[in-house]
Amino acid sequence: MSRESVVAFVAHLSRDADLRNRLYAAPNGESQVREGAKAGFDFTADELRSVTGALQFLEAAGTDPTLGAAVRGASHAEIVTIGAAAGWTFAVEDLAAIAEESARELSDDELEQVAGGYSFPNVRMTPPYGIPIPYPRW
Repeated sequence: MSRESVVAFVAHLSRDADLRNRLYAAPNGESQVREGAKAGFDFTADELRSVTGALQFLEAAGTDPTLGAAVRGASHAEIVTIGAAAGWTFAVEDLAAIAEESARELSDDELEQVAGGYSFPNVRMTPPYGIPIPYPRW
């Protein structure tokens, strides 16, 4: 459940500018975990590091044609192996949690933001999942 909480937390950052600013100002991963806990999310610094590593790898795969071709059609276990060979550290569970979050339906508020053309400044979106990466400080 904690990995799912990390993914939900990362997605929540796109909607909560105040929390996002506090997270970016946090001096380390443990401080970021405390900020997440204050917002009602339960996860560890290792889980945050692993999930954000998976998101960063997916972003890299979306921009690097060679890496993208390697992961296209691959299973989660194969993606973890490809990621490890490229220097990334994350788990199959991270990918499963990301896939689950990306498959959920948008809330009415999220739909209004999309329909209204709202954008999130300073938040990079990760292909193909569209979940912002908080880029924690380690």
